[in-house]
Amino acid sequence: MDLKNCYLNCKIKVILWVILFILCNITIVTAEKNPFNYVLVYDHLYNYAEKSSNILRQYMELKSVGHDVLLVQIDNFDLKEIKEDSIILIAVSSFDSAEDYQQILGLKNYHVMTITNNQLISSGEKLKNTGLMIAIDKVYPFSDLNKLMDIAELLHDRGIDFIVTIMPVYDNYQLEAFDTYLSVLSYVSKMGGHLFIHFPLENNDGTYNYDSGIGLKKTITEYRKQGLDIKGITLPEDKLFTTIREFEELNLPFILTTERESKINNSLDLQSVSIKLNRYIIINGININYFDFLFYKNNYTASQQSVYFSIDDDKEKLFNFLKIFNAGRLSIKDFQVQDYNEKLKNYNIMENKGLSEGVKSQLELFKDEEFEKIRGENLEQQQAMEGYDISWFTKAGIRIILIIIMLLIVQVLMGRRFDTKKYFKD
Repeated sequence: MDLKNCYLNCKIKVILWVILFILCNITIVTAEKNPFNYVLVYDHLYNYAEKSSNILRQYMELKSVGHDVLLVQIDNFDLKEIKEDSIILIAVSSFDSAEDYQQILGLKNYHVMTITNNQLISSGEKLKNTGLMIAIDKVYPFSDLNKLMDIAELLHDRGIDFIVTIMPVYDNYQLEAFDTYLSVLSYVSKMGGHLFIHFPLENNDGTYNYDSGIGLKKTITEYRKQGLDIKGITLPEDKLFTTIREFEELNLPFILTTERESKINNSLDLQSVSIKLNRYIIINGININYFDFLFYKNNYTASQQSVYFSIDDDKEKLFNFLKIFNAGRLSIKDFQVQDYNEKLKNYNIMENKGLSEGVKSQLELFKDEEFEKIRGENLEQQQAMEGYDISWFTKAGIRIILIIIMLLIVQVLMGRRFDTKKYFKD
């Protein structure tokens, strides 16, 4: 009888361990899937003899309204990393192989959409405050600083907060001209200008600093020592993908993209790059010289989030732009950090001292969360947190385990009762 009971107990334990192991593995696989809203699958970035990429245009269109987008080359496509509620986009013209194209198109349990050269897929969303931001680009210490202050005062008088992209200065911080430059930038900030740092420009001799990341970090540190608040970085669209290693450690949450300078190598691992870029808030920029007002008015697209112009441009261009917008009764969108609070909290990128416009530090957020736990105010939030949320499958598995345990207990009890009766009978 003892051997029989031992055998049953061992059997129960083995069954329970097997079931728990399976459930744990299933839970881990589910948690590892990346939370991308869109997955953009392509074969080639560029069509034959074309300098612009339809794939990258679609990527920027979706990123401009805050979506998480994964770029995947067809050879690296793996469904295990993709949620079932993600929308899979495939660029028809980028595929050489009809078999690969049909393979993606025929996916079950996924929403698959196709994009063409002439028409991109829009998320159907617009920013809360429809309108274009204004950005002043490429401000050097030797730029016309009086002109910069005039423009800042003009925008301030109209109640417009704007972006100012300042150029890196690696040396000569002690010069009197640099002190004047800092004073002007401080004044511009008070007039509603939000400072971005420009990615180093290239010349025939190479970059101004061979390791741009080190130079940028040094520059930002020096600017902040002088009391300037750097909130983001400005760079050409192609540099967004090719130089991420050099600016990702700067911990600047905002990226303003300008016109592309060159083509991107098709062999670049855009999948890992796009995963890193999902931490950032990307603002698409269009040069004021190429801005099509009539197209914008009739076909507003979120990809044109800002109009930028160089400080060296004739300021009449800005005046005319503002007049046209007033005449067309279209709004200019202020750049305000607090508009992106939720996004910034989610991506845990708010370690910069300067980003304090209504945004709490991580320590303050942690304290608030702990106090909410003490007061019992965030119980629903805690239950819904990823990693602690028990899915219907897990709940069903637990119920099955309990039923099996109860059946085995009943079986053991009935077996013991049968053995007892047999003992007394003998």
